[in-house]
Amino acid sequence: MAPRRAAKFLKIPTFPQSKAPTPMLALVRHPCAPLSEGVSLEAACERSRTGAWEFRYLLRAEGAAFTLLAPLFSLCTDRTLRRADRLWEHTCFEAFLASANRSDYREFNFSPSGDWAAYDFSDYRQGRADAAVGAPKIRASVRPPWLELRAVVAHGDGAAFSDETRVGLSAVVETPGGLTYWALRHVGEHPDFHRRDGFLCEPGRD
Repeated sequence: MAPRRAAKFLKIPTFPQSKAPTPMLALVRHPCAPLSEGVSLEAACERSRTGAWEFRYLLRAEGAAFTLLAPLFSLCTDRTLRRADRLWEHTCFEAFLASANRSDYREFNFSPSGDWAAYDFSDYRQGRADAAVGAPKIRASVRPPWLELRAVVAHGDGAAFSDETRVGLSAVVETPGGLTYWALRHVGEHPDFHRRDGFLCEPGRD
């Protein structure tokens, strides 16, 4: 009887798993704003390997709200990026960077049209000045009923707030009923995105 041959086991190749996506955080509509049926909003923030700040806003809009918002999200291209003020008078996505042991902070505004702004504050709503930063990279996309904006801020434009960073994520969204105000947390009778107790996001890293 011929001897049995040892069984051969094939080595199955393994592949590195892709990074788990950064969890999206639900933003809450301020109760003073008009009701916005069919509208919800999530956001996320993370640091890339290069130190860049990456912000993502995912807006779900149905019916008349989608019809109103979708054209604006279709305008954004590399040619439309420009610095502008008072973006919060229309649909605008915002990010606030602050360090736990400092009173100053930085505010970024991103419009789905491609407009953007960045401001430095010495303290709560004090000493506002245009931040000396370059233009962020902004991409907007439409996938009914989803409207998405992604913004990337270079490492150097947020490096001052890298220690024990707290991030505030918020937005102003124009709906058929008027402007609505969204944030991770609302404290107070009126919307106020500058309050530190609303800076609840701790950015992940890829």
